[in-house]
Amino acid sequence: MDSKTAKGLDRCGIAVSTVCAVHCAAAPLAFGGLLAAPLGRLQGETAEAVLLTLSALIGFGSLTWAYRAHHRRRRCLAVFAAGFLLLLAADPVFRGGSLGAASAACGALCIAVAHLLNLKLCRTCPNCRRGG
Repeated sequence: MDSKTAKGLDRCGIAVSTVCAVHCAAAPLAFGGLLAAPLGRLQGETAEAVLLTLSALIGFGSLTWAYRAHHRRRRCLAVFAAGFLLLLAADPVFRGGSLGAASAACGALCIAVAHLLNLKLCRTCPNCRRGG
């Protein structure tokens, strides 16, 4: 994977994680009100599974590649891992509800922050700037 592809994956990871955070935070509010009927499919387990899988694959791929090939800084991986654990714990630990939604939204935001940190490190990394 080249540096340009990695940056694109980080940007994609930021987008997916942000959509996931908005979904986690807004879905309980929207589905409790008038929007329940037309948007009911967005709350389903399929949407959550797709967002979780995309976040995991993109995040793990781009962040581990940057760590192994360039930066050797664990900060991005630690923030990603914390966010992913918050996402995974949201349903079984908090059984849905507002705490579960908050945990999931915070987890998704942590994943987005991990990608932002990775992009920042890439801007300062000589290997990334060379395109290696």
